[in-house]
Amino acid sequence: MSDYCFTDVVEGNRYRVAKITENEKGYNPLGKMNKNDPNELDKFVFKNEKEVRIVVDNMNSHLGVDKEREQEIKFSTF
Repeated sequence: MSDYCFTDVVEGNRYRVAKITENEKGYNPLGKMNKNDPNELDKFVFKNEKEVRIVVDNMNSHLGVDKEREQEIKFSTF
């Protein structure tokens, strides 16, 4: 069973994909907020929750993490 997974987080008016690790506080967003900044890497930022959930669910499925396990990991990060 994986001790990390991906989840969606809201930052401002955008949804982002973030990596969370069990029993570690906080999250690590993937990518950048400003696509026009050539000094940053590409990102996983979306305008709505449906789009970000598709990406998160797909990434988690490769880890063998279902939504229940994602929630367990997420709650352990608070």
